[in-house]
Amino acid sequence: MSNDQCFLVTGASGTIGRAFLEELAVKQNLKVRAQVRNKRATRASIGQTVDLTKVDLVEADFTRCLEQDYEKLVSGVDTIIHAGGLVHNPNATYQEFDVVNTRATLALAQAASLKKVQNMIFLSTAGVYGNGPFTNITETSELKPVTPYASSKLACENVLKNFTNSIPNIIIFRIGLVYGPGDRGNVLTLIKEIKHSRYLQIGKGDTLKSMIYANDVAKAILDTIYRSSQNPGFNIYNLANPNPVSIKILTEDIAQILKISKKIQSLPEPLISFGVKAAQALLREKSPVSVDQLKKLTTTTTLSMQNLQKILPSIPQTQLTEGLEKEITWAKENNLI
Repeated sequence: MSNDQCFLVTGASGTIGRAFLEELAVKQNLKVRAQVRNKRATRASIGQTVDLTKVDLVEADFTRCLEQDYEKLVSGVDTIIHAGGLVHNPNATYQEFDVVNTRATLALAQAASLKKVQNMIFLSTAGVYGNGPFTNITETSELKPVTPYASSKLACENVLKNFTNSIPNIIIFRIGLVYGPGDRGNVLTLIKEIKHSRYLQIGKGDTLKSMIYANDVAKAILDTIYRSSQNPGFNIYNLANPNPVSIKILTEDIAQILKISKKIQSLPEPLISFGVKAAQALLREKSPVSVDQLKKLTTTTTLSMQNLQKILPSIPQTQLTEGLEKEITWAKENNLI
């Protein structure tokens, strides 16, 4: 990876996007362009952790961008890291996900092809494999996305297959459960529930999850880009910490960091499931844990790293407690917990 390259990071104010900026901004003489929806909001949210004097912030709303906007965005860029898109919005429709995720990816790839971009990195999701259960699932396994979000990510993957003749190096990463500063998803929800003593351990809590700290995502992908430059092509890799985490360990670590001494109570899964449904259907109140969240917490979903480890033997592995401490500190500073 030469220092005179220009990187474009889309979705730069998101959990993974900001991690990429942190990793790229410290590299000498490397040009970094960041797509954001609002410059002022981005400066306020990540300005303390990212040296934005070394980043060219570009405002672009993928719901409004025209063809020339995409071409301008990628002009002079060597590598696109496409981390932008609609996520963590359970109320969004398939059409909304199609516009912000699939159509935007198509337009970005078309512009990249026209402007001779060498590398296009797309951040997909392990959700393309379905809701599980699955253990050490590989990239060649059956794809059966359930949610609109996962379906849109798979559609994006299929779009990019059409550009293998015009973009030399296309890499798709199907990423496990991401956590860290900026997180607005399942781990933050879990932290909130534990902090307010609303969380109940489901069964033995032995469900396993493939997780990864956001900055480890960035480090692993940047290293993969460098290594793949020797043999470019179209590749798909799972990406997560090679060591899955049990829900029991995850929740106990969160409680310890929050200094909650009271032991988390445990109830059998069928009883909790009944309670969630009863609260929603009979009491017409929002239960602290939704049925979908319940299913995620009681279903093992782990990824095989063997394919990625062939070219990246050492995947960055931030200790779970260290990563959780950073997310919880960030959440407190932003009055989210």
